[in-house]
Amino acid sequence: MGSLVTSRQQLEVQRQLAAQGAIQAELALAQLNLMRQQQMAVDYASVCQWADAEFQAGRKSKEEADTSVAQYWFNYVAPPPKPSALITVGLGKALATSLNRGAPQPSWYDEGTDQVHQWRTNRYWDGQQWTLHAVSVQEARGILQRQMTEEKTQRSAALYGPQSQPQQAAQQLPPAGWYPTGTDGVLGYWDGQAWADPAA
Repeated sequence: MGSLVTSRQQLEVQRQLAAQGAIQAELALAQLNLMRQQQMAVDYASVCQWADAEFQAGRKSKEEADTSVAQYWFNYVAPPPKPSALITVGLGKALATSLNRGAPQPSWYDEGTDQVHQWRTNRYWDGQQWTLHAVSVQEARGILQRQMTEEKTQRSAALYGPQSQPQQAAQQLPPAGWYPTGTDGVLGYWDGQAWADPAA
């Protein structure tokens, strides 16, 4: 009977030690969070002081100084974008991006908010940091679509010259077919009027 009491007492002591350990862990975490908040406050005050000095010295307008603070602070609290968050407007682009595991490329990325998809905010990453340019998914895709159209036009102009005389250009255009793109081993489809979108 004595050993049963001893075992129960040992279990109670272990439970009390575990409870004390959990309390100490919670206190340590709270202290760490407090230290982080204090450091963030110091960093924010430092950035604001720098921006005020730039404004006072006449190197930045008040709006530019405020923008610098906002951009710095957004990058301070937000991690770089994940490749999976890239906004694309074509399967080819999405596939090429998924294969690229390097640093995030300049483009529009989903901020990953928990809002309904079409209302999510997309922000522009310039290759080094987040910018303050934020738009909806539809706007980001529209921007990317316009860029793709401009790139197609520029490729066509570089290959066949500007088409200021449509009839003459139409007579000079090669027939539809697969042609070299300038990248070894890669062919592009020319539909008789323009290069087909490889991402489509």
